[in-house]
Amino acid sequence: MENKPQNVFDRLDSIEASQSATQAQNEQIIDLLNKLSIQSVKQNVEVRPQPQVSNQELLREFVKQLSAFRKAHPNLRTKKPMRQNDYIGCGLPDLSYHDSEPWIMGIGPEKKGLGILYAGAYAGEECEDVMVVMNFYYEDRTYALPSLLGDRKWYLVANTREEKFFDEPIRVDDEKITVPSGTVSILTGR
Repeated sequence: MENKPQNVFDRLDSIEASQSATQAQNEQIIDLLNKLSIQSVKQNVEVRPQPQVSNQELLREFVKQLSAFRKAHPNLRTKKPMRQNDYIGCGLPDLSYHDSEPWIMGIGPEKKGLGILYAGAYAGEECEDVMVVMNFYYEDRTYALPSLLGDRKWYLVANTREEKFFDEPIRVDDEKITVPSGTVSILTGR
């Protein structure tokens, strides 16, 4: 078979034919994409997003949880003033303050947070110890967790960054806790 040289008009016809085929393929692809887009829009419309919870509702719920926590821990609401010493001989003072080292809390502008321990023994043997750790600094800070009596362990029950109490308390295996910047962590010793 011999190759005949094509004239210019034959070549133009050939190019137009291949462009038409390419254009038809492109139109089919665009049509398929449009159909897929319409289907995905229909699917998204059918799936209704959950209504957003307002900040006011989150705050209200968190305050309810705080109130319930306070009610469940009588060492947070004693009738007598706290003495900051171990006047019943249980091994812990009723109230103590902590920083990056246990039992040591200085005062001054360099202090960027505070840990407060409310010993549960002053409200009854079964009452959990409560530690409230506040980080006022713009960076995360590490605070000491004082040793607890007996075989009690520390559990993180809330952090204000989460805007709620945890469903399950988180066991803290270390003698220190890192508190995220500008937040308050609440721990219980049980």
